[in-house]
Amino acid sequence: MDILRLRYSEILVPRAVFDELVTNGVDWIEAADVQIALREGEWIKVEWVSAGISIPFPPRLGAGEREAILVARALALPLLADDRLARKIAVTNGVAVEGSLAILAFAKRSGFIPSTKPIVLAMVENGIHFGDDLINRFFQTMNE
Repeated sequence: MDILRLRYSEILVPRAVFDELVTNGVDWIEAADVQIALREGEWIKVEWVSAGISIPFPPRLGAGEREAILVARALALPLLADDRLARKIAVTNGVAVEGSLAILAFAKRSGFIPSTKPIVLAMVENGIHFGDDLINRFFQTMNE
C-alpha cells in the first residue's frame, strides 16, 4: 500500500471493488489495508459509476473490473489493473492502464525499494498470474 501511496496521491475505487475487497473480503490481507485506507478517507475513496458512459463488456469480466474501467474513462484517469481482459478493454476504449509491474518499477526507480524481485515472486506465490516471459523481461529491464 505504501508503494501505491508513493505513486498516487488519490485512488478511486468503484463500489463493486469496495464490495469485493471490504464487504466480501474481510479475511483478505489486501482487504484489511483497503479498509483502513477507506476509513481514513484520505487517499482511497469510493467513486460511483457515471450512468452516462456505456461500454460493451464480455460476460466473463467481473463487476469490479467493469466499474473500474467506467470510472477511469469517465474521469480520464488511468486504470490500475493486472487482469489481461480488463486491460485490453480499457485500452480499446481509450483508457490508460498501469499494472503492478509498472508501479513496482516506479518504486525501484524512485529508490523506495531496492529490488522488485522478492515482491514479484511473492505476488506470484500468492496467486497473481504473470506470464513467465513477462516476468523475465521485467526482471531484465530492472537489471535483476
